[in-house]
Amino acid sequence: MSLYVDKEYKLSEEDFKALTDERDLARGIVDREARRPERGYIFIKGEPDEDDIQQEFLGNCWFLSALSSLAFSHHGDRQLVPVLNKSYNNKNGPSRGKLVFQFFHFNKLIRVYIDDVLPTKQITKIGKKGEFWVALCEKAYAKLLGSYEIQDGGWPRYSFYHLTCGIPIDVYFKDYSNQELPQIFAIMKDIMENNPEVVWARNAGNLYNNRFGKPAQKSLQTGHAYSILKLDDVKDDQSDFHHLILIRNPHGRSYSSEWTGDWSDNSSKWRSVSSSDRKRLRKSLRIYG
Repeated sequence: MSLYVDKEYKLSEEDFKALTDERDLARGIVDREARRPERGYIFIKGEPDEDDIQQEFLGNCWFLSALSSLAFSHHGDRQLVPVLNKSYNNKNGPSRGKLVFQFFHFNKLIRVYIDDVLPTKQITKIGKKGEFWVALCEKAYAKLLGSYEIQDGGWPRYSFYHLTCGIPIDVYFKDYSNQELPQIFAIMKDIMENNPEVVWARNAGNLYNNRFGKPAQKSLQTGHAYSILKLDDVKDDQSDFHHLILIRNPHGRSYSSEWTGDWSDNSSKWRSVSSSDRKRLRKSLRIYG
């Protein structure tokens, strides 16, 4: 059986550049190799897992953080069913090299057909579970938009819409006073308990080319999107309340540096709360990463 060839979307020079490390680009080094995974590869086994998502040099945090939020959510597998089309892709991707993803566009579910020819950099980043669903979903989204290059910067609200057909809501913390923020936090916490698909962006806007963003204080990157995994409150030994947000970097464990400020792993703040709260919160940290 001959393998499927997508005649509509071919990888371009700009695509390969968008997937290249800035240091290599500065030296004129671009890896232009593309190939198929070995036949019989795994598209996805079981449910989507946010730990499968590992952003590299392409500045598509705005897409991967939304995808990660959905993969993490207990609603996520159901919501990603039309996008990932698991039954078809598990069968036809590894055997025929043909996959179909579905994204919402102008309130319609649009089918995007691709072959499984991937830039070599996308193949080598496959995690230890050996599943290709993230890399192939990135390629399908690149085709929907027009190229990988176009993925290099964007707004999480658009990727959420393309993935769910839901109506995104933007909340800008800078628009609220310190007195209003606890109420906003309570509203967000209530939303998270029912629909935990939230992305947080530092210095939000069009997250253009976040790989060139400067590292910010305490290891949080400016112009970068993170998935929010959990919101919680805790009272310290002075009876002051603290609102805590647990976030996930789409770069994953391999490439991202951890938060080093208050309430980080080695922060003295942990000594200011009761042992029961400390145990409860640290259990969340172990569960969520």
